[in-house]
Amino acid sequence: MVREVPTNASRLSINPLNLPAGLPGPPTRFTKPRCFRRCDLILATSLITLALFFVCQPIFALFLWMEQTNLYSYPPLRMFVDAREYGTCANRSDVVQPLLGLNDKFDIAISIWQETSDAERREHLRGKNRLSVMDWGNFEKAIFSDVVFRGVPLSDTEMVTNITFTIPTERFHYPRYTADMLRASLVILPHSPSPIDHDYNHTSWYAPPLIQPRFRSVHSR
Repeated sequence: MVREVPTNASRLSINPLNLPAGLPGPPTRFTKPRCFRRCDLILATSLITLALFFVCQPIFALFLWMEQTNLYSYPPLRMFVDAREYGTCANRSDVVQPLLGLNDKFDIAISIWQETSDAERREHLRGKNRLSVMDWGNFEKAIFSDVVFRGVPLSDTEMVTNITFTIPTERFHYPRYTADMLRASLVILPHSPSPIDHDYNHTSWYAPPLIQPRFRSVHSR
C-alpha cells in the first residue's frame, strides 16, 4: 500500500521547541543597522585618537624643549671636530673649530666702564638729537682702556699684572646703584696669522661644567 505524502510544505506545522499551542514563540533577535555600526566604529576611532593626542602632546613638548635647550644654551658636541681630523678635511672652513689654538699668541685689552653722572648726561643730551640719544642708551664712559697682556698663549694659565686708574666717586653717593654702574670688559686680540683671519661666522658659548659668576652689588653685602 502506497501512502501519499503532501507536496505543499506550507501546510506543515513546525514546532521545534514543542511549545503548547497558543503560546508565543521565542523573541526575535534585534540587529543594529549598518549605519549605527559605522557610527560606533567612527566614535571609537575618534576617542582613541584623542587619547593618543593628549598622551603624546606632553612628550612632544618635552622633546621640543630639550632640542631648543640643546641648540641655544650651548652648541651640541657633535658640531665640534677633533683637531687631529683637520688634515682629513678638504676645506677647513667646513668644520667647526676654535678661533685660538693652544700655541696661538694673542693680546688682552681691558676696559673699565662707569655710568656717567647727571651733569655729563645733560651735557651729552644738549649736543645730540633724540635718535642718537636712544642709540647711545647706556650713558657709559671708559675710565681705563689699555692692553695689559701681550703675546699670551692659551697654555699660560698664571698671569698677573697691576693697573692704575682713577674712579670718580660721585655715582657711589646715590641712594641706589647696581653692579652695572662699574664694570670691566676684556677683549682678546689674536696675533696674525691665526684662524680668526679667515673667520666669516662665529658663536660664543659656556662649557656645561663652567659656572658663571653671579653679579654682586652693595645691597647684597
